[in-house]
Amino acid sequence: MENEEGVRLKHMSVEDVSLVIKRLVPDDSPLAEQVQALVFELILLSPKYLLDMQEFISSADPILLSDDDFQAIISMVKTNKNTEAWAVSYMLAQFATDQKNKLFTDAYWQFMSKYLQIMLLIAQSDDNHYKKISKLGVRVRMALDTDSSQAGILKQLITIHASSNNAYKNLNDIEAYEKSKYREEKDASAKTDNIAKKIGEIRLAYEVAIKDKAFIERERRASRQDSEPKNVNDTRAARYTDETTRLIRIADYEHKDNVARPENIADDDPPALLDNDYAPPRAVAKSSQLQQFQVKTNYLHSKRNQLLLPSNTRVLPILSYQILFKKLWDVVIKGDLSERQVATVLLLSLLSGRQINVIASEISTNKSQRQFLVEDDSGETIIKNTINVTLNRRGKIKPHIKSDSNYFSLPLPHSIQAILQYKFEVKKDVIDELLKTLKSDLVLPSFSSQHIESALAFIIKHEIKQPLHADMITGVEVEHSSPLYYTSIEISSLLDTYQSALKILSDRCFKSFNDIYFHKIENTEVASKILNLKSHHLYQGYRYSCFIKMPIIASNINKKYVGSEMALDDKVCSNFFSLLNAHVQDYNGHLIRDAKNGRDTYIEQFNAYSLWLWHIIQIQTGIRPVNDVPGYLHQFNFMHDIYWVSDKAIRQGDDGGRLIPISHFLKIALQNYLIYLKQFASLHNPIYPNHQLRIEEILQSRIPLLQVFSYNPKGFVAISPGRIRRLLGSFLTHQDNWLRHQLRSMLTNKVDEVYICALFGHEHADQEMFHPMSSSSIMPYKSTLAAHLDEVVQELQLKQVEVTLYG
Repeated sequence: MENEEGVRLKHMSVEDVSLVIKRLVPDDSPLAEQVQALVFELILLSPKYLLDMQEFISSADPILLSDDDFQAIISMVKTNKNTEAWAVSYMLAQFATDQKNKLFTDAYWQFMSKYLQIMLLIAQSDDNHYKKISKLGVRVRMALDTDSSQAGILKQLITIHASSNNAYKNLNDIEAYEKSKYREEKDASAKTDNIAKKIGEIRLAYEVAIKDKAFIERERRASRQDSEPKNVNDTRAARYTDETTRLIRIADYEHKDNVARPENIADDDPPALLDNDYAPPRAVAKSSQLQQFQVKTNYLHSKRNQLLLPSNTRVLPILSYQILFKKLWDVVIKGDLSERQVATVLLLSLLSGRQINVIASEISTNKSQRQFLVEDDSGETIIKNTINVTLNRRGKIKPHIKSDSNYFSLPLPHSIQAILQYKFEVKKDVIDELLKTLKSDLVLPSFSSQHIESALAFIIKHEIKQPLHADMITGVEVEHSSPLYYTSIEISSLLDTYQSALKILSDRCFKSFNDIYFHKIENTEVASKILNLKSHHLYQGYRYSCFIKMPIIASNINKKYVGSEMALDDKVCSNFFSLLNAHVQDYNGHLIRDAKNGRDTYIEQFNAYSLWLWHIIQIQTGIRPVNDVPGYLHQFNFMHDIYWVSDKAIRQGDDGGRLIPISHFLKIALQNYLIYLKQFASLHNPIYPNHQLRIEEILQSRIPLLQVFSYNPKGFVAISPGRIRRLLGSFLTHQDNWLRHQLRSMLTNKVDEVYICALFGHEHADQEMFHPMSSSSIMPYKSTLAAHLDEVVQELQLKQVEVTLYG
């Protein structure tokens, strides 16, 4: 049968309609019978749209549920979090609440009648298209909010359905509406809220119902690359580990620790390179490497820029940076106001390491609204560097945090401070003009703004050899530098590094006090007449103290450390280990097995010993506290004092294992623990045959080395961060990886940053210490780190545990 519009109608019996409605409104849904009846009555409002329902028409209007009933439905759906299975009930409850005052002859209710018929035909097919019903419900519910960007969708749908009773015409109008929104979003003439995509979901549902489209399962053909496992190149570890050990991997797991998610992501992934948007100069744009596809090209180029290769066009010689600085400084001192302002923008980029456009945006705002060029308590304008570390919100821990703050301040020359007193705007074309002038005057063919922006980082990283300081001083975000999450560092060391960098930059300007301009050339003679030579030199030293001696900044006073909020004061950390040690040894001489009261202090001491050793391994290796770490016995090579660990989530083509030196203290602790395990097993296993310590499997590396006794379920299980938290209880409530932060802070500024990154797994891709093509020597890495790890033992006053099982 066809309707007046020529659309073929589908005939369904009352039983069939009722059966399909029960799929739309399941019997276990809130007020199921009333809602099912309401759906049936609403469908009858448009009897000749898609269904032949003429014979079922009743003269009575549908009976709506009460407001309380609709609110109860909404509440139950939210409580049970069942918005998909109960999508129709949820949609009707909200729609009826919003449109309860309108007559059923109104366009809103007529639209809902047709909309429900679309849903009913989709549900009748009983295939994977059923998921579209939930999406249809979501679109209406979201559009009922008048403040929502989707509100226009519902209004347009009602207009489309009111204009015609022809389902095919409605479909064509919806498709035209989708295309118009897509064009608006593509041309940026409309706000991009993916409205076209949402309309597309409705259009697809209409196509399925009206054209009776079958569901087509998408198949993904596995490529040869996916189907065949990649061979892991493990030649780098051949001297210290066997093949079985190197195959140990942690699967791509869902983090179940209490470590902040951004920190976990940054820690697992290799540090993101900063200059992936690098645009090569025209002279080198057609090199063979840059003929590759763009993404790979930029990535490889970024990695190459980490190295000081002669062909690296991204950096300039130190002499060129010094001449550039002198040129800009002369303009700031001698130029007129407009020249000084534009030169200040470039000079600030040199002094702060920020991008030029960021500097220009910063100085165009009021002083109170600036983000990093702020005014100190003393009235001085400074560079404020903030490190976005994971905040510590644990009240009991906060008083014992090692860091005094997560930001520090750097000084600015008084000449620049004077220019920054008021906001001003420097246009891009003016900056470009000055860059062209500098390029010509300095005879640098490939000179660009990127050379200025990367100058400070280059000098600190490659001349002063402080890559971590470079990231902190130039304001690198933590997602580009994983070590920033973990480092608690002395502010004085950062200021010393910054002072050294400024001395290198300004070497051709201020070789002596006589070379420092007072304000302008003509004023120098006047000042010399007023002041004697010694006083004049002292005044010049004060005026340009940034370049002679780092001045004291008010916001840095009373701050010793800056950075991570997870590292604790060294003394507090030492006390923590002393208590763990005492907790193990307190059982000596008091070991009992009280079967009557169900207490066995032998097992309690075993758990206390494992708890102590877990924390010792953490503070001596800096490994991530994940399940099954520290791993199996054969990962520890006591002959070469090296430890193989794989504590990252492994991804395709990624070899996540690395080698860590074993300190003398840790080696003794592990060997003592092995002796203890054998003694404990000899006493425990005969008494508890159903809950034995599988000592042979531990020694043969079939199960993890560190075990704890669990009472639910009963038996020995591998140690994990969750079990550590339960064993500690309220003794210490802290982030699982806090000792990783602690060790990082204790090694920073004492060990080469390359070695620390190798220890923590924070190396850049293809620049790993044990990479097959690495030129780094392994022996200095082992000996240097092992010695400093033993120094950590001395600083924290760690002591070996002495356990007496007999007597």
